[in-house]
Amino acid sequence: MISPQQVTAMLAQQAAAIDIYPAFDDNGASLPGWQLNLNGSLVYIGSELGVRGVGIYGQSVSSLILTGYVKSAALNLILNDSLVSTVLGSPAVWTGQNGITSLIEYLSNEDLQTLAQIDLMQGAYQGLLDAGVLTGDQGARFEATYVQPAARYGVDLVIAWIQGQVDSGTDTVLTTAARQGQYAIDFIASNATAILTVPAVPGYVNTAVRTTLDQGAVTALGEKIPAPVFATQVANVTIPATTNEDGVFRFAPGQPQA
Repeated sequence: MISPQQVTAMLAQQAAAIDIYPAFDDNGASLPGWQLNLNGSLVYIGSELGVRGVGIYGQSVSSLILTGYVKSAALNLILNDSLVSTVLGSPAVWTGQNGITSLIEYLSNEDLQTLAQIDLMQGAYQGLLDAGVLTGDQGARFEATYVQPAARYGVDLVIAWIQGQVDSGTDTVLTTAARQGQYAIDFIASNATAILTVPAVPGYVNTAVRTTLDQGAVTALGEKIPAPVFATQVANVTIPATTNEDGVFRFAPGQPQA
């Protein structure tokens, strides 16, 4: 079974895999199709959106429909990939789920994009279980091999791939996604201990005379404010979740079938 840590690594692997398009030209100017989102970050909304995918995970229109953000009728308007940007640019195709009523709003909310991607992974996992590809006891690396491409390209296409019913180009794309899922699991297996270890902060000795400073603070504050209690406290640190690698490791934050 895939653990939460491993899911995080798979998410980061997916984000890294699609983060391959430059946003700036050699002079530092933003390239066509890039626009600032509501947070002031550059996001892609251009004519290649149907090929690149939407947002940090490269989600397709079908994915956005499956996760409830876009109306299913939007597919009828997309005759080719070049129309994805135009169709998603219309507020009329957005359902309003979680307050999202436009493409730029969705691209401004990375948390919702991540939740949507997790939903896609869960749906892919269940679909692969229903199809008999997964049994639930085959180990995280085996499961990630199929969940990673299925979450991006769809369960049906992955099943056709397993059955040898896809062309060579599709085979290459799905094989690459499958290996990325494996890389994510392997990375966690090799680096979990190091990731969960917070390095100790070097101590500082004799940098101040605490007694003098403590008494000085009480005098300065006066009697109207209770004297502060000076004590050593340890911060409650939450260890950040892990990321992944894709052959050449990179830290980082498709097109499923309808």
